[in-house]
Amino acid sequence: MRYRAIYPGGFTVQRISYVFLAALMIMASASNVFAIDDYFFPTDVLKQKMVGITAGYDFEYAASQNDYPGGHYDDSLAGHFLNLDCQVGLGYGLQTGIALGATPSVRVVNDNYTTSPGIKLVYNHSGVENPFFSLKYSPVELLSLSKDIGVTIEYSFKPGKWGSSHVAGYGYDTHIVEAYGSLATGAFRTFLGWESEINDAANYRMANLNAIGLGTEYNINKSLAATVGGRAGIVGSSTTTGEHRFANIKTTVQYAIVNNVWVVPSFDYIYVENFRAVDQTIGNTNAEIYGLALRAIF
Repeated sequence: MRYRAIYPGGFTVQRISYVFLAALMIMASASNVFAIDDYFFPTDVLKQKMVGITAGYDFEYAASQNDYPGGHYDDSLAGHFLNLDCQVGLGYGLQTGIALGATPSVRVVNDNYTTSPGIKLVYNHSGVENPFFSLKYSPVELLSLSKDIGVTIEYSFKPGKWGSSHVAGYGYDTHIVEAYGSLATGAFRTFLGWESEINDAANYRMANLNAIGLGTEYNINKSLAATVGGRAGIVGSSTTTGEHRFANIKTTVQYAIVNNVWVVPSFDYIYVENFRAVDQTIGNTNAEIYGLALRAIF
């Protein structure tokens, strides 16, 4: 899975909510989709010369209550995000792709209750996100495994300075490694895997992420399927933030509107525990993502 960092980079106002929002980098935006067709499931790979395209929209909302010496403030974020993902089957169990993202609008509100009356700061930004490049491999055919078993390893890379400089994720490279396995039993397919994200920035220690993913897909009929999946993991400490844990649960429904074309609504709930950030305590964060995507295979 590829994660969007949605903190408003570039803000210089003291005690602004950039630390809280940076914690939301674990929020999934261009995540793997658990769909009816084999080529959307985490452990499946497109066959040679096949192309899979996904175009989607996400609305994300997050809120947190935070403390610092001598004061208290609340943060909230509401953002609109567009995603475009293209994957190509290379044959021999290999698949490669690119994921693009744009941020038409993100609104951050910071309410500081230290003074009377309180101070409200509002920030808006938009721009183009850094792209992700990916390479995925499945050894199932090479190992002559049962068709009910799936195994994949995937590597994704995000260059740090290809997007807008004021959009989150700019300024540091991201490397993601995923390993997933799955088992099909009747109308169900269950997957289990591990994900690791390493962020690299010059002269700054970024927070890295490790998580376990688990989920089940249920094929209701030939045109309709539903998936419930989740992740739990740890965001490591960085130069400015302490180690903390997170968990999320995502529900997805896939409906085939025509042959090889699906409409995919989804809902994702994320919880991030409180953690220290410089001289502040970022409170427990709750976030929701409402998504709608259109996917096709050619």
